[in-house]
Amino acid sequence: MVLRFCLDGCTGRGLRRALKTRLSDMPYRLIAIVLALYLAAAAWFTFAPLDLPSAQAVKAADERWQLVPFERVDPDDALSVINEGHLFGTPESASGLLGLPPPPEKPLTPPNWRIAGVYSSGPQYVALMAIEGNPAQQLLHVGDSLPGGAKILRITPDRISVSLNGKKRSIITYQE
Repeated sequence: MVLRFCLDGCTGRGLRRALKTRLSDMPYRLIAIVLALYLAAAAWFTFAPLDLPSAQAVKAADERWQLVPFERVDPDDALSVINEGHLFGTPESASGLLGLPPPPEKPLTPPNWRIAGVYSSGPQYVALMAIEGNPAQQLLHVGDSLPGGAKILRITPDRISVSLNGKKRSIITYQE
């Protein structure tokens, strides 16, 4: 139709008007075409015959239904399998998982001595060790050894860091 207007000697305005009317009808035509294709596909899938396998009747006399034979199991054997399998881990590893405190370790300090206090001597801190039965207190500096064999790594006002058997530990000086 646009071509006929132009062949008839249309001006620029006539061409624009012809194109405008055709382009404004285009979305409705496109929607109608898509809708028609959708309906045709829906009808095809709804009414098309399906190739289903043929049904065969099962003869009841051919097969009989049976229970699986029952095996007797000794309860003690079954329990030993569960216990040996450690289903929930070993008791040593489970205590940390449950939020329980780990089992108490050997104390860092023998029971006959204690840290009596910490004071500062210039830029460094010095610890005072009290031994039972001895009224004099011993001064401890960084690098000294404690009676249990631990070596002092650092002294702060609230704790003493020590190394014992390759592990770093802390001794709290003032427990609340």
